[in-house]
Amino acid sequence: MVELVINKSTQLKSIGYSMVMSSETLESLVAKWCKRNVLAVDTEFLRTDTYYPIVGLVQVFDGRECHLIDPQAVSIQPLAAVLEDATVLKVFHACSEDLEVFQAEVGAVPTPVFDTQVAAAMLGEDFSMSYQRLVERYLNVLVAKEQTRSDWLQRPLTDEQLDYAALDVIHLFDVYRLQVEQLNQQDRHSWVIEECTTDPSEMPTMIDPERYFRRIRGSGSLDGLQLRRLQQLSAWRERLARDRDVPRSRIVDDKSLLTICRDDIVDKRLLDKKTKMTHRQIRRYAEEISEQLRLANEDSDASHPEVMPDPTSTLNNRLIRELKGLVEEAAQLQRIAPEMLATRRHLEQFLRSGRQGEYQLPAPLAGWRRSVIGDRLLQHLRNDQ
Repeated sequence: MVELVINKSTQLKSIGYSMVMSSETLESLVAKWCKRNVLAVDTEFLRTDTYYPIVGLVQVFDGRECHLIDPQAVSIQPLAAVLEDATVLKVFHACSEDLEVFQAEVGAVPTPVFDTQVAAAMLGEDFSMSYQRLVERYLNVLVAKEQTRSDWLQRPLTDEQLDYAALDVIHLFDVYRLQVEQLNQQDRHSWVIEECTTDPSEMPTMIDPERYFRRIRGSGSLDGLQLRRLQQLSAWRERLARDRDVPRSRIVDDKSLLTICRDDIVDKRLLDKKTKMTHRQIRRYAEEISEQLRLANEDSDASHPEVMPDPTSTLNNRLIRELKGLVEEAAQLQRIAPEMLATRRHLEQFLRSGRQGEYQLPAPLAGWRRSVIGDRLLQHLRNDQ
């Protein structure tokens, strides 16, 4: 059995890292990075009491030099040039929140992107492999976890924090090179790039508030009027959270929101009895909640959102099971994580399309997935009609 390397300090010593504390230095580095083909990028941030993430550190490794940018010492705005440079591939791990960091702080969404978590799933590993497990799997290195939850807004940052942050992107670059080699052997590199292409309008902090209700777990159990209430209330909450820069749950949590919309709760006593809202939240938001419900209840039936398939429906349960079986067969054949091919949410979206008379593949099942599983799912549903 090969012994795991617990501390790759020799690599850190040979590469080293520098702190970026001035605009001149950052602008010079950005000009250099725009001439590179690939950059490993990571961010350290805090998001406990705010809607938008607060960046504490940005790490960049170009395969030769590692730099740690301190956002408290210098504006990271110049990074926009390289983040949006289509000739430079940006490598991340589980990048959704990193993208939100850059969108919020720089106003730029990195593109093109290579997500090593997505690549791992494409190569048959777990669907949501953690960074620690990824590095252990590909590099045989154990990553220390002590700094994962540390305070990245404190100053000064400790040597342990800085070493951890630098190794994050150094390891990431090494993993990327190994994954690319395997992906090219299987002709799946383009799949990863396509899967990592982000539509800014679909990012949680950028999505149209009127569409956010579809992201709330449990919304599939609501009828048309209840969904309209949820749409109205979640849009109100989204705008308020963004305007005040507070977490959504600080206003009203998802479960309470569902209960309010299902039972049409406008009474303060019932809010206290039936939801998880605090007394402070009820005092502060009860009247606004009542007003949003009134607006939703007065809308015509034509304005009600499309009702999702009933999760208790015998027909839908049967079809979901059949489709999942096809997905699992294809995943086994392709040696890929089944969730990477299609999630239950994708399949339910697919079933909803049949209400217009003929099934249509939703966007998540088109693209590279179409030839792998999409056409087969489509044929199965058409044969079932």
